[in-house]
Amino acid sequence: MKKMKWLVAICLFLSACSSGGRQITATYDTSTFKDYMLESDPIGSLNYLVTSDDTDFHLLGNIVDGLVEEDRYGNLSGALATDTGRPNEDATVWEFTLRDQVYWVNSQGETTEYLVTADDFVRGLQYVLTPANQSSYASQVRDIIAGADAYYTGQGEWADVGITAVDSRTLRFTLTRSCSYFNSYLLNGGFYPLCGAFYDIVGANFATSPENMLYNGCYYLSEYSTNEIHYVKNSAYWQADQVNFDEGTIVMMENEEAAFEAFREGDLSYAYLSTNEAISERSSYDHHMYLDTKT
Repeated sequence: MKKMKWLVAICLFLSACSSGGRQITATYDTSTFKDYMLESDPIGSLNYLVTSDDTDFHLLGNIVDGLVEEDRYGNLSGALATDTGRPNEDATVWEFTLRDQVYWVNSQGETTEYLVTADDFVRGLQYVLTPANQSSYASQVRDIIAGADAYYTGQGEWADVGITAVDSRTLRFTLTRSCSYFNSYLLNGGFYPLCGAFYDIVGANFATSPENMLYNGCYYLSEYSTNEIHYVKNSAYWQADQVNFDEGTIVMMENEEAAFEAFREGDLSYAYLSTNEAISERSSYDHHMYLDTKT
């Protein structure tokens, strides 16, 4: 039997609100998103080209953009690409055009000298296809990109791998077979960009700390530790006017019960409840409670 998971959230909508005559006394700062991770399931890696863990991408998906993204309805739209791609007649070759003048920023939010270019996606895929990096995406990339398996196993050259920077803003993928839905592959971290010039500087230290990363997503990391993570709005983001919060934090919580207590005090923006907890708390939070998932 599937279990229902309820989300109770207040600060997404208002501060120190009153609902149906029931006053909620805690104050919720609507400019800061107060998130949490559990001791049993912490964020374990910042390396978006390696980890495919859902908890990790709860953070990483906000600090680095790929070519495409899903909207709230699950439809694909362009992210760093201007659209969802242009396949050839049999969908064995796909081309994407990148947005113009998108810059990488550092952990202080400063715009660097590096533009996001087609070559960054080439370098990202090369990183994934380097066995020593132990990327969890390597098998999927090897399956769909022409020449990738031969390169990964040491039987082919990088020049024969089916990804090409046609120019600074045009990226071409050549596939192992016809695939009309290839653009959906691009949602995973294995197809995300890596700023090659920056990687050549930091090397093996890449993605081990905020200072050893660059960012092109809606936020950048300013602080990172085992117990707390702080991220800030990227003012250079290509869609900065649609970013809801100025900054955010992710703090460690012992369990969901502790998270709900922190939510009660205004120290978290949301918390999850079991069905029984949702029923018992409904009189206080009925206007701010949503069925989120079934597990």
